[in-house]
Amino acid sequence: MALAFADYDRDGWLDVLVTNDAVPNFLFRNNQNGTFTERALIAGIGLNDDGRALSSMGADFRDINNDGSPDIFITALANETFPLFQSLPKGLFEDITYPTRIGASTLSYSGWSTGIYDLDNDGWKDIFTANGDVNDNTETFSSRKSKQQNLILWNTGKNTFRPEAIGGAARHRGAAFADLNNDGAIDIVTSSLGEAPTIWLNNRAKANHWLIIETTLGAEVLIGNQHNQATQAVGYASSSSPQVHFGMGAATSVEKIEVRFPGGKIKTLFNQKTNQRIRVLP
Repeated sequence: MALAFADYDRDGWLDVLVTNDAVPNFLFRNNQNGTFTERALIAGIGLNDDGRALSSMGADFRDINNDGSPDIFITALANETFPLFQSLPKGLFEDITYPTRIGASTLSYSGWSTGIYDLDNDGWKDIFTANGDVNDNTETFSSRKSKQQNLILWNTGKNTFRPEAIGGAARHRGAAFADLNNDGAIDIVTSSLGEAPTIWLNNRAKANHWLIIETTLGAEVLIGNQHNQATQAVGYASSSSPQVHFGMGAATSVEKIEVRFPGGKIKTLFNQKTNQRIRVLP
């Protein structure tokens, strides 16, 4: 249902996450020789912490708690919750869906596309989910609605998330992310079954600073304790801007920006001002 890339075991080679509908997910570890080994169950992301295979839909694969290793967020259907898997040492993950309050916040939603982005530029990545039921007649056989609002899970910086339902209800499916108006805030475009797309211009980040790094696909960028990577494979049935976005909070400058390219080459920039786009190529 979805595909995402990140170097989860920190060996310098991109690995592959595949979400599967009602059967265990896949996590293909890069063997560095053109082959991959599937390790989802061993790593702890094939099933949730109840041992269930969810109706996994969209996914994003980014560092959400600023510890330098990519975490995994997956959307699923109503009554399943949307699992968040936190990276651990030695290529393992822990299901922290309920301790972070995401479980209770997402239980009633059916989610599709998703993205892990710092939507208010405070230095902590948030989560967006595009929601809508599978069926168009859900009301006739349950207490749920076919059309649902989208959801932002605001990162508190304390390993918990505050939910906020936004916009009108629809059978949302796709969501793509980019800074559409060049103001340093991540905007969102969503698609819905039977309706026109919706453009969400972000006005939640005006009080904070930002940096955007333009680089090659697969490159990792480190700024302070923040880690992100250049990818277009985000969410479900969607493709997003590969520009690497960082919310910088109150910071007007950064001491160091490190860009790690596929193949091992590293470029480092020092003493850069925030609120700018910087192109860094191998």
